[in-house]
Amino acid sequence: MAGISTDGITKALKALCEGVGPRFTGTEGEAKAEELIESEFKRAGAAASRHEFGIWIWDCREASLRILKPERAEVECMPVSYTGSTGGAVRGEAVFIETASPFEVAKREVKGKVGVMAGSVGGSHSPEEGSDKLRRLVSSGLKGLVMVEDRVPTSWPRAEGIPPYWFKHGTMPMVSVSFQDGLKLRREGVEVEMLVDSATKDTRSCNIIGEIKGSKDEGDVIVVSAHHDTVPGSVGACDNASGVAILLELAKRFAERRPAKTIRFISFGGEEQLSVGATSYYSKNRLKGENLVLCVNIDGVGAGIGTNEVSVIGGTELRDYVKFDLMESGYSAEVDQEVSPFSDHYPASMQGVPSVWFRGRRPNFFYHSKFDDLEHVFVEDIAETAGAIAHLISSVDSAKIVPFSREIPAEQQGKIERYKRELYGLV
Repeated sequence: MAGISTDGITKALKALCEGVGPRFTGTEGEAKAEELIESEFKRAGAAASRHEFGIWIWDCREASLRILKPERAEVECMPVSYTGSTGGAVRGEAVFIETASPFEVAKREVKGKVGVMAGSVGGSHSPEEGSDKLRRLVSSGLKGLVMVEDRVPTSWPRAEGIPPYWFKHGTMPMVSVSFQDGLKLRREGVEVEMLVDSATKDTRSCNIIGEIKGSKDEGDVIVVSAHHDTVPGSVGACDNASGVAILLELAKRFAERRPAKTIRFISFGGEEQLSVGATSYYSKNRLKGENLVLCVNIDGVGAGIGTNEVSVIGGTELRDYVKFDLMESGYSAEVDQEVSPFSDHYPASMQGVPSVWFRGRRPNFFYHSKFDDLEHVFVEDIAETAGAIAHLISSVDSAKIVPFSREIPAEQQGKIERYKRELYGLV
């Protein structure tokens, strides 16, 4: 397949980021993006359809944080997913609780204060640890919680997510701040004022599907996916307008020459709420007599600087096949076997489908922030990734028999089941 042009990718990025803007789940912005993607699939020559699903979502109308003592100062913050409401502004002493381990919380007097913790509850080392941590914080007597970005020394906050299932323990007012602002809150004698106006609601979202029917029509399907929703306050150029732009470009290319296998391009909704759209789709569509050969997922490419990472849920044969194919296409990336539950490939593998996740370049300093915009995304990077994915899909499509074992190893299956239970709340 000929090299990918940057023109179509640039057009799609501008349409999503400038024409639509932020696309938080259940908002008008997300609905506009869905209409745009459906229209572009049709224009490409794919059979377009919608898969609607219900979702429990949070709606934060306002979140603010300011230092009152020793000197007044505004602190830029972002609401944490499914945050509770303060019910008006609350004041309290800022107390540093380190990483909020049982010992670190117990050694401080926290009742009636605002906790300041390093890192994220959702970014804990294990799902059990994170769930227990949230339960402990909710029942601690804290008036609110501030999560400090501790991975990179940014001067801007990044949105933090917590699996909705964990809120069986209840919720509390929570915001995230930058590393630099976290240093200010860390000092002794700091008093803060916190305001969070938030609520939860049930709403609807959509997965948008564009399908290119295979010429051999033997029921073999390759799924290529991305997500169109964003975190609040971000136009999501890298996360994940980049992935949607690749979907639309590849749909055009494969519609021009009919593939042997059916290729199903899916733009999922609700990914930022822990892949609700993908989970709904795969759970409802797995038992249709189709042979889902492979899921290729694209999420967060185009950061420009860093190491390209590709994660495989599947056996060594699949990992080695992907490594060789990427080298053959001239794409430089680290390919590993890793079960990550934090993008839309994972729900496919929950249903036994092997998956490949193109994760983009790491580290990505602008991830989940207001700076994930067109100024900080590299179109050439996205086009190069699109070319590598096109090469991989073509290789799998042209093979008379699937060129790798589709069995997911037992060790990975164990992790899949654990995340399914502890993060997704599914049995």
